[in-house]
Amino acid sequence: MKKYSVLSRKGFFQDFLYIFFYDFLLVFPVVIGLDGMMSSAFGEDLIVFNVMEYSNWIIFPFIFVLVDFVNWFGHVLLHKVPLLWKFHKIHHAQEELGFGSTRHFHFMEYLVFRPLSYIPFHFFGVTPIEYMVFQIWVSFTFTFMSHANIKLKWGVLKYIFITPDTHYWHHAKNVPTTDSVNYASILTVWDQLFGFFYLPKNDKLEPELGLYNDDTPKGFVGQVFHPFKTLFKKEDGTNFKADKNA
Repeated sequence: MKKYSVLSRKGFFQDFLYIFFYDFLLVFPVVIGLDGMMSSAFGEDLIVFNVMEYSNWIIFPFIFVLVDFVNWFGHVLLHKVPLLWKFHKIHHAQEELGFGSTRHFHFMEYLVFRPLSYIPFHFFGVTPIEYMVFQIWVSFTFTFMSHANIKLKWGVLKYIFITPDTHYWHHAKNVPTTDSVNYASILTVWDQLFGFFYLPKNDKLEPELGLYNDDTPKGFVGQVFHPFKTLFKKEDGTNFKADKNA
């Protein structure tokens, strides 16, 4: 991992501002609004299979896998769709990562991505509150851990679950591909199935974090307004190589 202490890491205190903004000011309003909006928009008539009527031995793995796949697919879209990338780029502009970096992203991702990503769960009888409980559990375990600047011997686990070893390469601009890699939220199976998994066998190779030709402001307020200022600015692509060659 990178050689910087916890407190001296670039953006450490700013990340706490992001954590407060999202986890205290946005989570509960989004959940409450989502609950009312989805209930009125869809109703129970569109529930095709109510998984919540079964035992926890069925509910938990079902929701776990569905949450993980939806998060993975949504993450891919954040990179592939130019409009979405303008907002997700804020997260990837970080040059040093720590556990708090998982919350360092633009608020539009939360307001758009979370409501849309809930829709598949409605068809299986999962309420917005139950959905958010799983999302928060994911956020406070795997995603915080995957951004942490810790070096451990993960062994075979890094080929099954997301770890800093694999996720730091997702944030790297020196990957030997024309696109980003390792989109996983929890399980790496989706990346391996669709050819996005990357982990160099040479342990001496280090990920170079950040973006080429990055024009992202350093301050919180500047990062909030930056994507809106570039909405009509044409970019060559949504990946790191495209930024490098622009």
